[in-house]
Amino acid sequence: MRIRKDLPKFTHKPSLLVVTGRVSAILYFAHEGVLKVVERIEEKPEYFTDNEGFFESRTSRMGQGRALTAASGSVREPYDDKRVGRFVRRLRVELWRQIHKATIADIYIFTPKGHEILSHLQTRVQNKVRRVIKGDFMHEHPFRLLERLQASLSERTVQPAPPMAARKLLRKTRIAREAGVKAQRHK
Repeated sequence: MRIRKDLPKFTHKPSLLVVTGRVSAILYFAHEGVLKVVERIEEKPEYFTDNEGFFESRTSRMGQGRALTAASGSVREPYDDKRVGRFVRRLRVELWRQIHKATIADIYIFTPKGHEILSHLQTRVQNKVRRVIKGDFMHEHPFRLLERLQASLSERTVQPAPPMAARKLLRKTRIAREAGVKAQRHK
């Protein structure tokens, strides 16, 4: 679809808008005034045919304030963590594929609060991320996303990620500080 005139057009650099939910994502490619969906990722829940061996408990009140609890089986483990892990792995692979397929220059991520995706991505992908906007935007129209992005970009200037050598130096000094050793300065 064509992007409205009052929204960012991404004329100079091809960009990728990544809108994620907890276990689903939509990837939009934006370049030269055109916005199109390139991929939809959704991790389906696992369904089991039986509940054999899962935990059941029942509490009944007996006289004089005492309660009896009957329990059997093993504890049912939630599968949400595994599902989120599978989703993040699929998203990593798809972002890597899209970056190399279309030579993406910038990535903008819209993700729910408390859902940390950036730390799970490869370093080369992280270096292309220009903005992470927190909130639940999975079912919003793409133009609303572009409006939010435009408002976010106008608030403050974009700070580029430091180069790899600077990150290594910062990490070394942080580790030295935690160990209680002063960083040596070269004269």
